[in-house]
Amino acid sequence: MTKKIIILVVIALMSVTSIFAQGGTTGPLTWQITGTGNNLTLTISGNGAMPDYGETPEQTWVNAPWSDYLFNIRMIKIEYGVTSIGKNAFYTNGLFFPAQFPVSVTISNSVTSIGEAAFATGYIIEELNIPNSVITIGKEAFYFCRINLINIGNNVESIGNSAFGGCQGVSSLTIPNSVTTIGRGAFFDCIDLIQITIPNNFTSIEDETFSGCSALKTFSIPSNVTSIGNYAFKGCASLSSIAIPNGITAIGKEAFMNCTGLTSITNLPITPPNLGTNAFQNVSRDILLTVPCNSFGAYADSDWNYFNYFKIVPTEICMVSVDENNHNVVVCKNLLESQGCDVGYNIYRESTISGQYDLVHSIPANTSNVWVDMESNANIRSYRYKISYKINDYISQNLSPAHKTMHLTINVGVGNSWNLIWTPYEGASYSTYNIYRSSGDSIGELQLIGTMPAGNTSFSDFSAPQGYVYYMVEIVLNETCNFGKAGSSIKSNIATNKPLAIDESVAISNITIYPNPTTGVLRIENGELRIINVEIFDVLGQKVLSPMSSMSPETVIDISHLTAGLYFLKINTEVGQVIKKVLKD
Repeated sequence: MTKKIIILVVIALMSVTSIFAQGGTTGPLTWQITGTGNNLTLTISGNGAMPDYGETPEQTWVNAPWSDYLFNIRMIKIEYGVTSIGKNAFYTNGLFFPAQFPVSVTISNSVTSIGEAAFATGYIIEELNIPNSVITIGKEAFYFCRINLINIGNNVESIGNSAFGGCQGVSSLTIPNSVTTIGRGAFFDCIDLIQITIPNNFTSIEDETFSGCSALKTFSIPSNVTSIGNYAFKGCASLSSIAIPNGITAIGKEAFMNCTGLTSITNLPITPPNLGTNAFQNVSRDILLTVPCNSFGAYADSDWNYFNYFKIVPTEICMVSVDENNHNVVVCKNLLESQGCDVGYNIYRESTISGQYDLVHSIPANTSNVWVDMESNANIRSYRYKISYKINDYISQNLSPAHKTMHLTINVGVGNSWNLIWTPYEGASYSTYNIYRSSGDSIGELQLIGTMPAGNTSFSDFSAPQGYVYYMVEIVLNETCNFGKAGSSIKSNIATNKPLAIDESVAISNITIYPNPTTGVLRIENGELRIINVEIFDVLGQKVLSPMSSMSPETVIDISHLTAGLYFLKINTEVGQVIKKVLKD
């Protein structure tokens, strides 16, 4: 009896582990299944389109010829020559819902369409590569699959309704620019999706497209979108902020319902978009709603008065660079003008107290967005600036984020080398520093001699020429500030080993300052040279003495009221400029 049982068990094991083979034709294609047990491989080959399967016009159900083996197939290969994947081709009828068993899917670069419900439901696909040949992805094509990585080919034009609905696993997805249509609910309930990018050519976001994507944290609505469908972002509880582009005219019912993580909404449309029923239900009424400058009343008189707090769309600094005279140049972004607002700017510079900003200039409405800080001296220090805007009598109390300039210094190294050290620029994103140098008796054309990745703030020039050298550090923004040729170039001061006189004429070189150090009175002997004006700056670059002029051979300045320390005299003459150091005891 025992021997008979053993023999039966051996026979059963042999039948399980024996190599399995099955195949046939479907339409113009052939199919073959090989492998053992629950580790089967399905290969589809030939030339032409795969037939559709499922319900026929006669309301009868036609299965794919391999459907009886789907739960044991672990690899599906669509070979080159196959031009389409048929409707319901690998549909599992929901018996494994949600996804429970893994399968590797290879789609050749001859397939142009993936049919409706082709892989619905129940598959676990580690990496899905949709080739560049595919143009359409049918509705529910990967419905309720688990896919950890999705790569969509660059020629896909349409993604059908619920094509990836209920898909788990994928956390980040980029839709190629070729896609022009994303169907209703295409990504609904993709609960692991944190970030998705869609092309800027979209004009609408359809109903339920991202509904239930509870992990979605960041989403940028393309600027060409004019409408957001019903339930489009319903339940996106991790979404913290959203910007409504200028062209949007309507937001559907319950579009952002239960987006409980929202803390701010920025509205660019001057005319408030129409809101569907409960568009923001269960979103806090106390979040900050930012609207265009001329649209306070319009939003307050519309359904947008659901929110308690309104703020004008802010402006900000684009960049702060340094001009050829080592003065800082502040460039404001024209965000508000683009919305049809008459806007002026107040510019603030950080004082000698950290974090305290003083108003230093006001730019009237409808004038330049560029201002040169003539009181700054980029050779001495770096500076921080902030701005606010003013519309008629309204002046914003919210200052923009600060921008801080670069300050470059040099010191002599071994031999004829020079070491450069600079403070990093703050306020803009950049990846590279460009290092420039020139040499000679005067500043000539600066030549690029090296680059450094952002995060580094030093550079050693081991091949410097003899004599006077001049250095400048530059960063280039990705977007231009729209003023002249240097609209994206942020420059440091020019650091040099040459004495600070701009014009080394005999007349300027004969200027004498005494006593130095001094306890109070300072004398400047200038002979017959006419001094246009004299300014005194402290080590922080703050002007401590207003301009004064002198025609006499000797200029007397009383600095007894100044505290002890190092100061810089900026002497502008009829033949040039010189900067001298003075020590006050």
